[in-house]
Amino acid sequence: MPIASCNDEGAQALTERARELRQQDPPAALALAEQALARARAQDDAAAVAAGLLLCAELHHDLSDYDRGCERAAEALERFGRLPDLAGRIDSHEVLGKCHEKLGRGREALAHHQASLEQAQALGDAGRTGKALLSLGILRYDESDFAGAIAFYRESLEFARARQDAHGQGRALGCLGNAYERMGEYARSLEHHRQCLQQFDEQRFPRERSFALNNIANVYIALGEQRQALAFHAQSLQLKRRLQDRWGEGTSLQNLGFCHLHLGELEQAQQYLQESLAIVEAISDREGLCMIRQGLGQIAAQRGDLDTAAQSLQAALQLCTGLGDRYNEVFTRLCLGQVRRRQGRTDEAFDELRQALRLSDDIGTRRLAQKLHDELAGLCEQTGDAAGALTHLREAYRLEREVFSEDLERKLQHLRLHFELERSEKEKELHRLRHVELAQANQDLRRSNEQLAQANQQKETLLRTLEKQKRQLQRQSTRDALTGLHNRRHFDRELARAFRAARRYAHPLSVVVCDIDDFKKINDRFSHQTGDEVLKAVARLLVRHSRKTDVVARYGGEEFALLLTNTPGARAFAVCEKIRRLIAGHPWAELHPGLQVTLSMGISDDLSGADHDGVVAQADKRLYRAKHNGKNQVVFEQ
Repeated sequence: MPIASCNDEGAQALTERARELRQQDPPAALALAEQALARARAQDDAAAVAAGLLLCAELHHDLSDYDRGCERAAEALERFGRLPDLAGRIDSHEVLGKCHEKLGRGREALAHHQASLEQAQALGDAGRTGKALLSLGILRYDESDFAGAIAFYRESLEFARARQDAHGQGRALGCLGNAYERMGEYARSLEHHRQCLQQFDEQRFPRERSFALNNIANVYIALGEQRQALAFHAQSLQLKRRLQDRWGEGTSLQNLGFCHLHLGELEQAQQYLQESLAIVEAISDREGLCMIRQGLGQIAAQRGDLDTAAQSLQAALQLCTGLGDRYNEVFTRLCLGQVRRRQGRTDEAFDELRQALRLSDDIGTRRLAQKLHDELAGLCEQTGDAAGALTHLREAYRLEREVFSEDLERKLQHLRLHFELERSEKEKELHRLRHVELAQANQDLRRSNEQLAQANQQKETLLRTLEKQKRQLQRQSTRDALTGLHNRRHFDRELARAFRAARRYAHPLSVVVCDIDDFKKINDRFSHQTGDEVLKAVARLLVRHSRKTDVVARYGGEEFALLLTNTPGARAFAVCEKIRRLIAGHPWAELHPGLQVTLSMGISDDLSGADHDGVVAQADKRLYRAKHNGKNQVVFEQ
């Protein structure tokens, strides 16, 4: 940062105090910086005004006010341009690049970071050159260009090592660790993060060390080891509290809260998020507040407190919309749609989910889009829109295959990138050691080839594993997620096949359509969770009292269907009457006091129609007649 030549000692003192407060209390630091800037303007000190504008821009960035940060940094850049202060221009470009990056303006961010690099090189400032290289690497990282990011990070690391700059080395090593984590190379990632910790010792760089601990925790989260992650987040929290770093403390508390949430430990999660809430509200951290409201909403939803969940998620939605955070807006609308569905407010659920789907299409979030289509399919099924449910199911399945293919391709790309990086490292090492004996070089090459052979073997194992997963996904596509029964798609396919065989060989065939009586009242009186348990219990009873050759399916909502091959209608009637009595006599009060469940059933064995749809239609009519005649009965008319 260029040194302001302000003649006003009061302004200088305010500026220094603002810098001291920057990590502990950004809003207070900004207020002091604004006062210092006002005094510098009153003194007409051009250098102090430029430096004050730049400090304010940095603080706006810290407070997530990126538009205001851009305005202040641009004004600082213009003022430094009138002064013989190239360092000030470099730092202004750096802040502008960071603010544009946060606003999703990749082209503008790249231009400013590139200008920062070129001017730092022209100035011969190795420290600022390394910093600009690191910023360019972060841009590549955000674009998922990990090879490009790693190249910049390594170049930045070389600058820092040449200057014996522990801070610069630590930052570059931490960024390399993050890149390898995203590539799935967790061992290499942890090694870089541990080297980073060695640079950021607790005495000289406690704040940077706290962030390095967070990065290690993130690697363990990626490995699915949440307990290990908790330990590192707790260490980071201790450091931030010692430093009185309020923003950092709030972030660490959020990290601990979300770790406990993923572990299903809701009390601990709520406690940490509430502690973080008090901090982020005090320091006006809107990004932190958004994440906390989202997390508290998820906790309330898991506890069944749907009104509180909706309030928290609506607050999170308002915040992420104001921040322009479209990814979190999509996720929050998904969560809110799920809550509205559980509240029975289907119109509002549809509205949230459809808005989220439109936005997910704009930003290309296939994973979230898949979840949205799954949720919309369930909602359409719940409201009786079978065609809509089928459309959304097909789209969800298509996206699932696309994501699966992309994941496979990404893993293969990472393997190729790993080989390219290894080869690049080998080439550089061989060039540096060109006077080493040829035998040693050949030994290194053989070792590299052995590693490549092992990696190819790993690739083959990975492909076999992914093929197995693909078969599992195909199997899951024929099952109902709640009851484990076959779904309607599978039932219709099996019925079409059985209908053709029965017609051809003159075998009897019966189709039964069943419906739980007054299921909506069960949901309304005893809760949707109880309703779900009723569906699962009825499914178990149907399977238990059917033959292995029969097909039992969840046909939609509270409706089930049975396909009884080689079974005439009269025999099917006896089977169904037995099942009806068993369900009516089942001890439902054990599930919930006062609960009683009955089943109405319609049977058809008429194969005279053009296709299998006629059998289902006739069974459905008879189910309607059973409902009309008082429910809890089986209707079959020869």
